[in-house]
Amino acid sequence: MQSYPYDVSIKNGGRVALTDANVVYGQFKSGGGNLLSGSTSVYSHPEHPIPREATVEWRTPDGTLHKKTVEVKSVVPKDFKGEIQFEIDDDNGVTVRAISEPR
Repeated sequence: MQSYPYDVSIKNGGRVALTDANVVYGQFKSGGGNLLSGSTSVYSHPEHPIPREATVEWRTPDGTLHKKTVEVKSVVPKDFKGEIQFEIDDDNGVTVRAISEPR
């Protein structure tokens, strides 16, 4: 299967530990798992093209499963090579960033 020249990361930008954290789109699931405050999990070169949208899911310490669907394609430039970062904050919001590889 073909891999694509980008990475997917999920970052815990909040103050509490998160569990069951994943980025999901199409047949792709990142497998981020457990994220301490400030930590990041990276999945390199997925076998799926960059999606229009992705769902970010995670569980907070109270056991609540959160899911947010976010725009991806509109954030990522054409012919992108680098890291697509999904950062979860303390308010259970998700920010998507396209971090280009250094040239």
